[in-house]
Amino acid sequence: MTWTRRTLPRSLNFSNSSSLNGKFVRIAARYQQDGTLVAVRIWASNNFNTVWLNPEGHVLHVNSTTDVIVVQGEDGGAIPVTIDGNTQFFFRAPQNALGDATPIATGTGFLAAKNLVRGFKVHVGVADVAAVPLVAKTVDIEIAKYDGWISAPNGTGFVYTRNFRTPADDYSITLKLHLE
Repeated sequence: MTWTRRTLPRSLNFSNSSSLNGKFVRIAARYQQDGTLVAVRIWASNNFNTVWLNPEGHVLHVNSTTDVIVVQGEDGGAIPVTIDGNTQFFFRAPQNALGDATPIATGTGFLAAKNLVRGFKVHVGVADVAAVPLVAKTVDIEIAKYDGWISAPNGTGFVYTRNFRTPADDYSITLKLHLE
């Protein structure tokens, strides 16, 4: 399976794409503010069942000791994915093509700094979907959702704290206010 980000016309036409002949294709697309339809993910597989296998969903667990994240899959199951020194992290910025294509971080330090936590919604790109374990090539953070208790509010920010049944997923992070 592979994915590519491309701007497509409203009616999709793969008649000139011989590499997709005989394959099953799944496309995730979004409408932009200007009305264009943008394919944000394209999966292709020789097998219908594997076109749905992908670590894409909410982060269920982050283990910064083993550098493994567990992501909810399309079927709701848990998919462990290893983060290595080459894994690139992105945060969606569709309004800015350069920002959307520039990683915000690379490597395992992103996990150690608790910059990826339980509850975030991600799309994980892996180089080899048949590998065991899966190793992330890219992690595209779609939604960085913190929740929990707010404390220590002041004029510049506040602290967000969340405790889970699995203490390794707990976090306490200082968020700065961005006032315009």
